[in-house]
Amino acid sequence: MNSLLKFLMLASSLVLIGVGVPQLIAAISMAAGDPIWQDYREGKNVSEEAFLELEQSRLNAIKYSADNEAREQLAYLYVRDGFSEDGVRRAIDILEEAVAKDPLDSSDWALLTKLYLETPDRRPDAIAAWKASRKLAPNKANLLNDRAANAIYLFRFLDDEDRLLAKTDLEVAYRKNRTSFRRHMARTNLLEWAKLILNDPKKTAFLAPD
Repeated sequence: MNSLLKFLMLASSLVLIGVGVPQLIAAISMAAGDPIWQDYREGKNVSEEAFLELEQSRLNAIKYSADNEAREQLAYLYVRDGFSEDGVRRAIDILEEAVAKDPLDSSDWALLTKLYLETPDRRPDAIAAWKASRKLAPNKANLLNDRAANAIYLFRFLDDEDRLLAKTDLEVAYRKNRTSFRRHMARTNLLEWAKLILNDPKKTAFLAPD
């Protein structure tokens, strides 16, 4: 009995070590790049050398953890200077890994939509990603304006049924915060498209340029 108890305790300890050590290594790797990531998110000047250090810290982390935070941050890093062909490809690759591990993350699907839109032969994937994001979190506040913009970009490639979904996305974003919606549409040069799709005199009047 004592031997069995000792064996079970040893087995439990080995399992804890097997699970805990990789997570610890991943956490240490993330911590090494966190100050650089914070500077980047705050709009501070970050050197190319620091960006490489940040990228490596995230690549190290994903070797040891199934958590998707590092993958999501890598995707943003890869397109930080614009949507270059190589940057988009790398961001798509890493985010496809992320949604394979956690297909319920609406934010990852929303970003994938935008990335797929930058790749003409991935438009069917862009539509699928847009639908996944809206289905998972139809009213998630921080996604509404971006999702509405994605719906506009996709609009000419959609069938009649999906165009109704696109219009719904615009209406939801407008109702949530019409001032924020108008600002986002203006910033992305989509105001005229928004007015056309919404096709509502009151909304059109509010969205009219100053």
